[in-house]
Amino acid sequence: HHLGPVLIVKHEMLTSKRICNLSTKKWFSFPLLGLLLVPIFGQPSKARPNSDAFCEEAKIGTYLIVSQGSKKNIPLGQLQLETWNSDGSLKGTRFLREGKKYSTSHYTGRWKNVDNCSIKINRNDGGMDSHAILNSNGQPHFGILGTPGVVASERWFPQSNMSCTKDTITGEILSLQEGHQFQNGRWKSNRVIQREKWIDWTMSGVAISSYSGKFEVARYQGKFTQISNCIGRIQQQDAYGVTYDYIAILRTDSKGYAYLQTQGGALTVAILEHIESK
Repeated sequence: HHLGPVLIVKHEMLTSKRICNLSTKKWFSFPLLGLLLVPIFGQPSKARPNSDAFCEEAKIGTYLIVSQGSKKNIPLGQLQLETWNSDGSLKGTRFLREGKKYSTSHYTGRWKNVDNCSIKINRNDGGMDSHAILNSNGQPHFGILGTPGVVASERWFPQSNMSCTKDTITGEILSLQEGHQFQNGRWKSNRVIQREKWIDWTMSGVAISSYSGKFEVARYQGKFTQISNCIGRIQQQDAYGVTYDYIAILRTDSKGYAYLQTQGGALTVAILEHIESK
């Protein structure tokens, strides 16, 4: 009678040890866990990097800014050429669509660091304020407009002092576009994908569109007319005889262009990408 509990306890201890050994072997048999445990047990711990210290100082210079969104549920599109100076001042030109209304204006303002990778931009003369985040090179990359009633985002592209010529953009251009058309008293959304070819500031291509779920495929051709260096107008006509008018800004890095539709009943703002030939 006295040996029974001792044997039971010893048996339970041996069983637990076998289970523990088995579990440990299985645990360490997973390659992923083995890899994870090497740095955990084999290396000294390191301090976490400072998340506020991985961007260079904000780069002064000129930027192409492409904005799209809405203002009080009315579609909004905007192109800007904006120049930042080292003293925190800025000046720019903007091309704006608010619903059916199109306008062009010049503005001034200020930019300042909020932290190491974030910039606040205040624009006067009717311009809309925004916040932008920098990439690791110190260039603004994405932005958000901060004007009351406006919900819109920005894409930023650095522009050099180079002149835009007929050689700035040649070859294949692809685009994915989000637009709106005004029908039956309200704005309806559409989507368009395009492939076009540029030669000597003329283009021809094909557009595949979805207008509220209705597909349309149309070939088109058009021409870029220079206004001031990289700024110009594009007029296109498709195979159905429909004409499209845009204000456009070419990218000085030859990687494409951006345009904003200027017609009252349709609103598209888009970034069109130059595809390098192999």
